[in-house]
Amino acid sequence: MTNLNNKKLTFIAIGECMVELTAQAGNKQCNIGFAGDTFNTTWYMKAFSDEISWDVAYFTRVGEDQFSTELLKFIKKSNINTQFISRDYERHLGLYMSQMIDGDRIFTYWRDNSAAREMFCTKIHFEHAIAMADKLYFSGITLAILTKDNRDWLIASLKHARMQGKTVIFDPNIRFNLWKNHDEIKHYINEAARVSDIILPSFDDEKTLFGDCNPQATLKRYQSLGVAEVVVKNSTKAILVSYADETNEIQVAPALNVIDTAGAGDSFNGAYLSARFAGCTTVDAVNIAKTVAAKVVQCAGALVAQEEVHMVFFNAQFDSE
Repeated sequence: MTNLNNKKLTFIAIGECMVELTAQAGNKQCNIGFAGDTFNTTWYMKAFSDEISWDVAYFTRVGEDQFSTELLKFIKKSNINTQFISRDYERHLGLYMSQMIDGDRIFTYWRDNSAAREMFCTKIHFEHAIAMADKLYFSGITLAILTKDNRDWLIASLKHARMQGKTVIFDPNIRFNLWKNHDEIKHYINEAARVSDIILPSFDDEKTLFGDCNPQATLKRYQSLGVAEVVVKNSTKAILVSYADETNEIQVAPALNVIDTAGAGDSFNGAYLSARFAGCTTVDAVNIAKTVAAKVVQCAGALVAQEEVHMVFFNAQFDSE
């Protein structure tokens, strides 16, 4: 895999990072960490960022509480750019608990007073971020936690960024309990897709919300909205990827010894985008990303040690050549 562009790239993800409490089965004690869908993808992007010359940054808002301070330290230690993170004197970090119950991962959230909900209170801050970005990444959760006015403003801002030649990437990542109703979700998912160059939906979500009968229906629907590159993830089933009039179906072997599926899709996104931006074909990028995701689900928590996943990424890259 070679670097096709000597320019230093800037990737900026937009969203919310929360305090993560992970409860293991049969253990009343919790491990404390930090996670959130777009942040997880940013974190994995950084793990693979030495494949090309770029700056990986996160855009959000945090509080003045101790957990917010610890989060900023964690982000800096991970070598992720924090210059686009603002602080709020009245709000704090959101929190969620992840538990295994009867073999399923269950999430409980406390995020109503999250500072990230006010990340666009000073819009010039985001305008500055857009001006510096080459790639902009956001998700359905990013949209869900915002007010209607800020959702509309964000989508309009990303549309303008795309017109300026910047790449916009979107993961619908539908969380039904964050929205008022299905019609509202459909509207904003479609509006976000219309301003995106790359979209990374999960078929189970799309089937539930839009009634898609198969991944091909999901693919065609997003193509009809003008998305050039579509990757339809489908749990342990085949992944459908399409770009430049070429569509491929890539089989997925179920991972052995699955411990925690949290972060699987986010790690897939980070690995896929890293590979694509480094010059991989869509097929090779999917093969690399599915290998990384298979490693992640064999570990507890959304974030796996960067050294471990980097080696998996490197080996998968070698195998794809």
